[in-house]
Amino acid sequence: MLKFSKINILITTLLSIIVIFFTISNFTEFEDEFVNKKINLGLDLQGGSYLLLKIDNDPVIIKELQNKAISLRNDLKENEENELSILESYLPDQINEIELEQKINQLKSELFNNEKPNIGILIKNAISKFNSVSDNGTISKICRKILEQ
Repeated sequence: MLKFSKINILITTLLSIIVIFFTISNFTEFEDEFVNKKINLGLDLQGGSYLLLKIDNDPVIIKELQNKAISLRNDLKENEENELSILESYLPDQINEIELEQKINQLKSELFNNEKPNIGILIKNAISKFNSVSDNGTISKICRKILEQ
């Protein structure tokens, strides 16, 4: 009689069970995740082909430059707006043309009660009085308009 050690019998039995399990799994379907696990094969192992594509970098670089230019413009615009708001805070409040016309009419009646108005004197006095709330061109234009009426 052949004498085998218990370890040899145990190892042989385990290997036989494992081989039988994988052999049966080829003929039947198990719902076991270990058996159903698939391996993702690359194109070379799937029988596919490998394509080498050349990327055209010029449009990407141009687009990045355009994006940078737009962001720089926005940053500069914000800086300019901040500086403008700071400068405007030091300026006196400006008045609109209707209010300015009313004030210049008042000045005209103060300067020339019933006399014939002189355009030079009216413009000179109006500019000296209202140059902080309006520009000289607007003051001159309104003075001329008032005297033409």
